[in-house]
Amino acid sequence: MITGSLQTDSPSLYSKLKRLFTISEISEFEASYQVISKEPKIRSENGWREKGVNFNPKPARILEILLECGITSKGTLLTALETLSDHETQASPEPNIRLALILDAIRHLSYQQTPQENYQHLKSEFIALQETFSNSPNLNRKLLDKVHSAFRLYQKFS
Repeated sequence: MITGSLQTDSPSLYSKLKRLFTISEISEFEASYQVISKEPKIRSENGWREKGVNFNPKPARILEILLECGITSKGTLLTALETLSDHETQASPEPNIRLALILDAIRHLSYQQTPQENYQHLKSEFIALQETFSNSPNLNRKLLDKVHSAFRLYQKFS
């Protein structure tokens, strides 16, 4: 169950943020996470999980992915949270956020009812993103490699 507290819902992420940001900055993450965690699509996203099983909510997973790849810009991380809002109508223009969302979706395909359809959609989005930003110095290569690897693993085991 999502509580709306980043410290409670994702202690690991909270700990990482504490090492990188001031208390004031962490409160910005907490406030943004609290708003996003109330979104119906975030709450319903975890409906397939068994009761009592611990899990990392999607907003926390996206931030974890970005941090794992060395993306520590407060602005990028907060934008990633905002991108998950039900009120956000467009995909993030930030390619690294889009890659993190694709990676998270690939990792959770096996829990979906139509994984092959979603796989094809994700693959198309990834190819388009690569073509658009292939020469961009802002595209995180480590994140790009993780997405490539996730696609290969999914194909291998599906």
